[in-house]
Amino acid sequence: MMRAVSVAALALCCLVALEATRCCTAQITPRNNTISSCLLSNGVKNFSLPGSPSYTPLLDSSIRNRRFELPGVGKPAAVVLPASKQELQRAILCARSSSLAIRVRSGGHSYEGLSYTTENHVPFLVIDLSGLNRVRVDPAGSGTAWAESGATLGEVPGRTGPVEAIAKLIHKWQYVGPNLPDEFYLSMYIPTGSSSNGNVSVSFIGQVLGPKNLALSVLSQRFPELGLTEAELSENFDRLVRAKSKVDPGNVFNNAQSIPPLH
Repeated sequence: MMRAVSVAALALCCLVALEATRCCTAQITPRNNTISSCLLSNGVKNFSLPGSPSYTPLLDSSIRNRRFELPGVGKPAAVVLPASKQELQRAILCARSSSLAIRVRSGGHSYEGLSYTTENHVPFLVIDLSGLNRVRVDPAGSGTAWAESGATLGEVPGRTGPVEAIAKLIHKWQYVGPNLPDEFYLSMYIPTGSSSNGNVSVSFIGQVLGPKNLALSVLSQRFPELGLTEAELSENFDRLVRAKSKVDPGNVFNNAQSIPPLH
């Protein structure tokens, strides 16, 4: 999809913090020990605190492992969405002055919870980099691009060459896939060597706990760009239901995506 691409992540905290210490320490003057006062007094206005209406939806927006949403799991003192490199630097220094650990969230694909929790309930701050998603391509044609850490897979290729249609498809999948009913699973991958003559191939693989007409109906409504046809679907649901009914008629082993027995 992309020629040799070098990605520069803005969120290497140690490097950013060192740079911030050199250039911005004199400007950081927290008025008290609260993180909100420090952020506001230093021009960082886009953040959410526990108790505010946006806090829980913002924190949960990219959590893939749902056990980290449980009440007993430690939550951040704030979720900060810096809009610039300078705001990122100041948020890091405010976290330091407030004795908060820092968790950096880019795409949020951390099943281990590394980007939105800490061990032993250590107080922490989440810095969400979704606003830092710019991609800069070398105009000289060297095949090099610089992508900020908030750039997602759909945004990166969409701005780097003649693959705009595929990029839009991938970008749409990022929003459709996680919000499909529990009976659905839809993944995407780009095969190695799939780029040639300016064209890129992308494959979507999924499964549905139900008949194929259900899959066709739901995906046609929610993901019409995929252009799915009935001929592309195979159906094994009835056979799997019969097998489930023989080995586990009481449905002892079950979850949201398990095959149900016959009733």
